[in-house]
Amino acid sequence: MNRLTIGIDGGGSRSKAVLVDGDLDEKAKAEGKCLNPLTIGWDNFADNLLDLCESLLKGYSTKDIDQVCAGLAGTGAEEVRIRAQEVIAAAFPQAKVCVTSDALAALYGAFEGRPGLLLIAGTGSICVGMNEELDTARTGGFGRILGDEGGGYWIAIEAIKVCLLAYDDRNPPTGLKAALLEYFSLKEIQDIIPLVSSDEIPPEKVAAFAEKVLELSESDVVAKEIISRAGSHLASLVTSTMGKLYMERADLVVWGGLWQSSGAPLRRSMLTTLHDHNVEIYLQEPLHPPEIGAIIYCKEFNP
Repeated sequence: MNRLTIGIDGGGSRSKAVLVDGDLDEKAKAEGKCLNPLTIGWDNFADNLLDLCESLLKGYSTKDIDQVCAGLAGTGAEEVRIRAQEVIAAAFPQAKVCVTSDALAALYGAFEGRPGLLLIAGTGSICVGMNEELDTARTGGFGRILGDEGGGYWIAIEAIKVCLLAYDDRNPPTGLKAALLEYFSLKEIQDIIPLVSSDEIPPEKVAAFAEKVLELSESDVVAKEIISRAGSHLASLVTSTMGKLYMERADLVVWGGLWQSSGAPLRRSMLTTLHDHNVEIYLQEPLHPPEIGAIIYCKEFNP
């Protein structure tokens, strides 16, 4: 049997894996839970990784695997990246293991290592890019506590805030209240406070409420204002990354859960902000998904 490679895209809410041969022909694929060790802890990271790979390798053996290439959220710090690599190596002792950030893996998937910008908006937000000199830069991606403006968690928290302000008669009423009560199965709006403050509700479930905010933004002025600010934040990630790379124009790929299904209002807001600031970008479709991007990256830097 030909030696096989596993490519993993480990995001803040869920993960995907693909099994390919030397020609990148797909043999199997699987989906799993979050693989950000900073948010779920190392024990859960190891468990989720094993569950994902077990689903992927039905009919195969770990001995068939020549290389494991993973793009993982939360691995921007070198010590975290190395530890994640060690956990994967323990599961695949005979394989070569390469770990990079989920954003960089997605960038390499989007452009196959050529110049361009990738804007990710899912649970969090980050922009990464590469210029003609093959220099790379990133903006954002600081996590839900310190940043990730414009991402799903940020949008959801902003919606919760305006509902609480309306409860206090400090903000106009909004249709977000009814949507929030239904989504989180609450009787009163203030019941959300201890649930979010104590992380009793998983961050990925909080972030998923952003889809409701996007839907309501077409008819509710308060929701529309939140999405407008989210789009401006995401546009600033793009312009900052372009500035770091001295790019006057750039091809741009958007990726992540927020751009799916109900993401049209967010896309409009971001593009309007970029247009108003005379930023020259050209939207493109990604050439490959991030799990393939992880393989492309690792074969270039860890052949």
